[in-house]
Amino acid sequence: PSQVNKSCNLIQEVWEENSSAYLDAMVSLKILPIEKSSLHIVYTNLHGTGLHLTQKLLNRWGFEKITLVDGQTTLDGTFPTVTYPNPEEVESLKMGIKTLEHVRGDLLIAQDPDADRMRAVCMHKGKPYILNGNQLASLLLYHIVTHAKLPKRGLCIKTIVTTELLKRIAEDHN
Repeated sequence: PSQVNKSCNLIQEVWEENSSAYLDAMVSLKILPIEKSSLHIVYTNLHGTGLHLTQKLLNRWGFEKITLVDGQTTLDGTFPTVTYPNPEEVESLKMGIKTLEHVRGDLLIAQDPDADRMRAVCMHKGKPYILNGNQLASLLLYHIVTHAKLPKRGLCIKTIVTTELLKRIAEDHN
């Protein structure tokens, strides 16, 4: 792309201005005032695009203790460390869980290569506990409704395949 850009000026790179605007918008979504968190996060981008912005966002939210999963941070469309680069597949979490245990971290965040899906693994009683999508959604919704300033007629929308727990949490918090 840079050669094309130099030779015919058809491509304009807007990475820095767009990523700065995105980070500014995301920082405003932080619910709890965290100056500096002792939470130790292990992160993997599974060879995808999420590393740059996710690490910056976590730092701006006050999470400073972040360990990257060694061997999975390079952008590589062949995804050499996983059979299938989907965090919903437990196999893709193996290196991250191993790192989580090794560094005695608190939380593993794994994003798929285009960073639109994620999975979390937390340490519970000294063992990794893999959260499924419904569990993670329930925890996030509960956190939002108990800590965020919500509009009077706020909504929670779920699909038919999503846990009914979301409906209960939303109803319990009006």
